[in-house]
Amino acid sequence: MNREPREYISERTFKMWMTRGFPKIGDLFFTTEAPLANVCLNEIEEPFALAQRVICLQPYGTMTLSF
Repeated sequence: MNREPREYISERTFKMWMTRGFPKIGDLFFTTEAPLANVCLNEIEEPFALAQRVICLQPYGTMTLSF
């Protein structure tokens, strides 16, 4: 995941935008539009808002990743 460019929203906007699906460490992000089907593992601890066209997948159990 590329953290740049960073864009900031107000706390009020964050509360209105992020009503469910809060990202946690170890979640997978999946893009639904160009570029389609990019996947990455969340390693960000601080709260942040997800953009449109991104799905946050939260696994039920532990995952083992190998490349």
